[in-house]
Order: sequence, then structure tokens, then C-alpha cells
Amino acid sequence: MRFLTSAAFMAASTGAALACPTAADLEAGIVIMEDDGTRNVFTSVRNGVVSQDGVTPDGFEFRTLLAQGVHVLQLADTEDGALIPDTVYTTSYPDPVNTLPIPEAGLTWDVSTGITSFEETYTEQQSQVWGAMVPFSIGECTYDAIPGKVEYLSDLSHFREQIIFVPALGLGLLTSSVDIGFEDEPGTFTYVSISAL
Repeated sequence: MRFLTSAAFMAASTGAALACPTAADLEAGIVIMEDDGTRNVFTSVRNGVVSQDGVTPDGFEFRTLLAQGVHVLQLADTEDGALIPDTVYTTSYPDPVNTLPIPEAGLTWDVSTGITSFEETYTEQQSQVWGAMVPFSIGECTYDAIPGKVEYLSDLSHFREQIIFVPALGLGLLTSSVDIGFEDEPGTFTYVSISAL
């Protein structure tokens, strides 16, 4: 799962006061940039679901669908905005996506999900643990945020992620991810700017 940044400014005639995006900006889109140049656009696509469309500096494109801005519903590579069918990875939850829990400080949540990937279907156990509220800065914008640890465990894989959930944005941003058993060190993600489209 991956998430993103950039700072929006008011007209120069108003003194260029900083206007940090909020969840209200998801309808038009919020752009979050990573330190490696990856550009992510988060957009509300339907009740309780946010789309994250990303493109890396070398042109690789991907899309993630997130329930409540944080629970992964679908991952896929894209080309010119279209899903590449054999890369689609889908998670099904036992409850409607708009009723899945919104992270809050101290929340723990365990759930059994169904995964469809590369023509395989299997069950995955997901465990979420959310900590105490902390300040989190993206460029010139600082938000109250909730750090979380998420584990995804199945007979085929074991992933561990760290996510920072920003209630004011309605988004969880991936800060690290590791494939247990295959990687010695987690990959990390740093967000450097945020702006509203």
C-alpha cells in the first residue's frame, strides 16, 4: 500500500499565505510528492473509497484503492490510466467498505480477508495497531497524525507495514514496508510536499 504530498499557496496579492489541504480537497484531488520524485494523486472516487494514482520518475504507474483512505482494496499497475489486468491484486473484507474502521489512537483491529491475485484466491489475516497522536509534517504543512503498524499474513506471504494516518486528510500514508523472509531491511517512503489540485 502507498501514499503522498505538496503545499498550496494563496494568490501572491494576499501575501502568499499557506493553505494546507484537508479531506474536503479529495473531491478534486490532493497531490503528495515523495523525496524520490514519485507523484501521488489522492482522489475520492465513491462513498468511503479513495484512489491513489502514482507515477515514479522513470514512468512506472500504479493505482491503489483505499477504504476509509487506509484499508487496501486493490493494488494494480496502470498504463495511460488503465489497469494492467494481470497485475491486479484485490482484497475483500467481511463488511461493507464504508463501515470499515477509521483509525484512531489506541485502536487495534484484526480481520480475515479474501485475496484474489494472479488468478489465485486465498485467505489473509490482517492485524492493525494504532498508536498515540503525533505531529507529522509534509513539506510546510504539519498535521496531527496516528502512527500504525499493519501485518498481512497468509500461507503465501508475510508483509509488515508502518502507516501514518492523518485524520484531517482522511488518508493513511505508507512510511515503511517489508516482505518478511525476502527482505532484510524495509523500504521507506518520505513525503516532501502536499497541495490541492
